[in-house]
Amino acid sequence: MHGALNARAAGHGAAPGFLASARGVKLHRLRLDDLAGELAVDTEHLAGHDRQLLYAFTVRHQGAAVAEGRLAVVLDTPLPA
Repeated sequence: MHGALNARAAGHGAAPGFLASARGVKLHRLRLDDLAGELAVDTEHLAGHDRQLLYAFTVRHQGAAVAEGRLAVVLDTPLPA
């Protein structure tokens, strides 16, 4: 999402990317699909440059954290066919 927002602000398309790792993930519930209503996702851009990004995230339901951790995203890297 961060890449898409930055690309929109710059007036061009977002670079393709993929989730490279998830670290320090804490799940506060066994399941999420049994929660009524919407989940909110908060993110914080911690570091990065043109090809790698690091985020902290928290998933909330009705204000309570249900999952949290850090994500590394790699951009504009061709994947094998």
